[in-house]
Amino acid sequence: MGKGYSVLEILVVLAVSDKILETGADRMNKLFDDSPTQGPTALKDLMGMLAKGGLAEQAQSWVGTGQNMTVSGKQIAAALPAETLKTVAQRAGFSPQEAAEQIAKNLPGAVDKLTPGGDLPQADSSLTI
Repeated sequence: MGKGYSVLEILVVLAVSDKILETGADRMNKLFDDSPTQGPTALKDLMGMLAKGGLAEQAQSWVGTGQNMTVSGKQIAAALPAETLKTVAQRAGFSPQEAAEQIAKNLPGAVDKLTPGGDLPQADSSLTI
């Protein structure tokens, strides 16, 4: 069973997924810290954060079994707390705008793959990336 990831860690992975493919998974391990919110709860928290930020319809489309709606980096930047995006950007080695663009590019597909049945994972299940 793999490690559960925090909301922040999930966002960092999404922001640097192209870099990870280029530089290897060891780089990913250096980006993480210990965080209290992990696993399925983190994904649920992330979806809640996006819904509060005005992206409820888009986020639900990624969880559901239908077509995934797209989002822009500008929408991600507006939906996420500024401090969260700043931290993600610093860890990823990007500007906040670049991090938001990468998250917007990768988040819909990632959530879709983590929710193949159209539901968020339960708190007692394992969520690994």
